[in-house]
Amino acid sequence: MPLTPWIAAATLSPLTPNLHFQEGRFARAQVAYQALAKTQALTCLGWERRLLTLLRLDRWSEAIALGEKCKHDEPELMGLLALAYLRGGQPVRAQALAVAAWQQEPRAFWPLVARGTAALRWDADSHAARAFLQLATQRRPDVPEAWLTLLAAVQDPDEAQRVEEELARLAPQGYPFTFWSAPLRQRATTAARYSAAFPKGQTFSLTSAPVAVQTLALKRDPRGMLYLEAELDGQRFRLLYDTGGGRHFILTPAALTRLKPTFVASTVLMGLQGQSKGAIHRGERLRLGELELQGVPIESTAGNLGGFDGLIGWRVFGERVQRLDLGRGTLTLLEKPSPPEARGVSQPFHLIQDQPVLQLQCERGKGRPNLPLQAILDTGSVEDLFSLRMGERIAGRTGSRRTIQNPLGIGQTHARIELRSLPVGFDLLTEQGVRLTSYTQGSAASFLDQVYSPATGFEHDLLLGMDFVSRFSVIELDPVGRRVRLVPQ
Repeated sequence: MPLTPWIAAATLSPLTPNLHFQEGRFARAQVAYQALAKTQALTCLGWERRLLTLLRLDRWSEAIALGEKCKHDEPELMGLLALAYLRGGQPVRAQALAVAAWQQEPRAFWPLVARGTAALRWDADSHAARAFLQLATQRRPDVPEAWLTLLAAVQDPDEAQRVEEELARLAPQGYPFTFWSAPLRQRATTAARYSAAFPKGQTFSLTSAPVAVQTLALKRDPRGMLYLEAELDGQRFRLLYDTGGGRHFILTPAALTRLKPTFVASTVLMGLQGQSKGAIHRGERLRLGELELQGVPIESTAGNLGGFDGLIGWRVFGERVQRLDLGRGTLTLLEKPSPPEARGVSQPFHLIQDQPVLQLQCERGKGRPNLPLQAILDTGSVEDLFSLRMGERIAGRTGSRRTIQNPLGIGQTHARIELRSLPVGFDLLTEQGVRLTSYTQGSAASFLDQVYSPATGFEHDLLLGMDFVSRFSVIELDPVGRRVRLVPQ
């Protein structure tokens, strides 16, 4: 006779979820926690361990609710609650709480982890993150969360290898894909190899004469996807323009066979479908219209990238302001953004792994409170896609199922993904309550129930793809001021 969860709970220790988690059995940790949650067994754990258990299982909303019930004057609890706020898309509250906890006790462990994580994920300040996280690992070297975030902050390949060895010692079975884990680890390893191949930390150097404005022809294929025509080492390519691609410049194997680039290192790319093995090569010269880049790092991937020869991430253009004029079909690189009084809605964004992430609200109507959303702006995706968690909070578990081609992205592409259509309408608002766009029942707005799961490590609530981008005539991205200006059609 199989054990029911109630009977099984009697055979479990309150420490069982963490033991499963530390040994890489994330699914079993979830099941053990759900069984224990139906009893009072977890209440015998201290506040800190209960909060940590919830965060490790990616149950951040429960962690926030629990953290707000306990005392806020304990620095360690304040640090854990700050991490829960950070995971829940509330960076302002997270930063304030982490700073307050650190000022109260500069040597406390979780405030150091919270400050380091916030510096890396929301401020893109790897130097500050490294300083806080190194102190944290010295305080408690047996806790893997600090090491995982430190791995994403380090730039030196030798230091990255030492951190990876320490993680292998702490978690020999691997670490689950959660708040702290795989995308950070794999992107950090790639960054370390980049710094070894390109010592100055620059992915390219501009050789064209510096001018205030440079305009490139931005074309669209029959699906509406944006691409640039480029010349690399004498060969011509069609490159998908991808704001979700960060600093990546990727070619497919078929395109790479037309070149003879110098091999640099093996690497792993993270995409909507998970990870994909590839390699880094060194290109000599890339021309985009009158713009010329030298020493371009070329990455390869096993995917076909939806028929394009490759993709070029928006951060390849450095600190230039990028204005996409969809009506004129141009990509203009500027020294300065448009003045504040310019037409359109100006919205701040965060840079997380070189991807623009907006804080939005979902207005569901019928007297229901607005939901905060963490949304990545991704011109490399065909549709706008919700995470399973947020989709269910918006529309419940009901909805018609359908299967479409996977949106474009780094890694494996064009796999068939099952989606559920949202059965109700909703509106997207800025943090200030300005209405950006409305979605009605039966529109393309859907949420993934396979890709955006704990098994992939993707944390964004909403991916704003070309379905969203096409609703505007001009989109202007300022990577320095971290603001996006959206001009409706």
